[in-house]
Amino acid sequence: MKQKLSPKLTLIAAYCISLFEFSTTAEALTIDQWSLKIMPLGDSNTRGKALDRAGYRDDLWALFKDNGYRVNFVGSATSENPEIVLGQNNTYVFDKDHQGHGGFAIAGVGASNAWSDLNSEIEDWLKQARPDIVLLMAGTNDILFQNESPEDTVNEMILLIDKILAWSDNVYLFVSSIPPINPSALQDGTIKNQKADKYNNLLANLLTGESYKNKNIRFVDNRDLFSPDHMLEDGIHLTSEGYKKLAHAWFKMILGIGTREKQDDSPIDVPVEIEIYSSLEKILQGKRIIKKLLIPDSTSSSVCVAHKLFA
Repeated sequence: MKQKLSPKLTLIAAYCISLFEFSTTAEALTIDQWSLKIMPLGDSNTRGKALDRAGYRDDLWALFKDNGYRVNFVGSATSENPEIVLGQNNTYVFDKDHQGHGGFAIAGVGASNAWSDLNSEIEDWLKQARPDIVLLMAGTNDILFQNESPEDTVNEMILLIDKILAWSDNVYLFVSSIPPINPSALQDGTIKNQKADKYNNLLANLLTGESYKNKNIRFVDNRDLFSPDHMLEDGIHLTSEGYKKLAHAWFKMILGIGTREKQDDSPIDVPVEIEIYSSLEKILQGKRIIKKLLIPDSTSSSVCVAHKLFA
């Protein structure tokens, strides 16, 4: 059954709060009804690995906080996360919630021959967390641990995507290509990397084609984002710099300015695609309102909570 937005979420309104003050202590974690609920969903490259315990999530959190956006990471997992993250402007208490599970496949057997997959769990996770946005990156463990074709993996991804979109008319889904697999780091690494490449290309064609043209879904094209230097020695997981680049890619796509040319570490400005609202009247003149987001108001010394409009 599709979920409808609660009255609180559908309420068309805007209000302003004071800009945060910089201090030597970490800014407190502030979550309220206006915070945009984001579910990071995937495998260990979402959960994090080794020294990068939070994967891309801590870098993404810092980007949101540095730029004045009020967000709420959601999910049933909280383990192996830092307490504090360092941004450009401040240090912040980190929102640990996520839905990244090491070894999970999209469907079927994952790492260690465990039957652990996203497809069997996603509906319960969505009901519990009720996200506004889902950030999905998955497929690596299917390629590593299952003897199936890239076409089969994409078909499993279609089932997962359709479950997420069917859950609510109001959820917005961002799907990323998966990182490359280092051919020299694994047995049959060349074959597995070729499968990963084909999977990414099939996924790109699917999500940029007619099938999902009018759906609340966008493809985050990271196929050319990573070099071998962005991979750990295991050939699967990203380095700290790789996770940082991935965080920038998510952030820019969420703000509506994600292109392959702009997915780098250059400074991020609030894009012109996001209309700045400072009054109820302007919101009422907007397009179809489906999301809420904290948007800096450049015309005043305050920050206004308004709704993000996706074209």
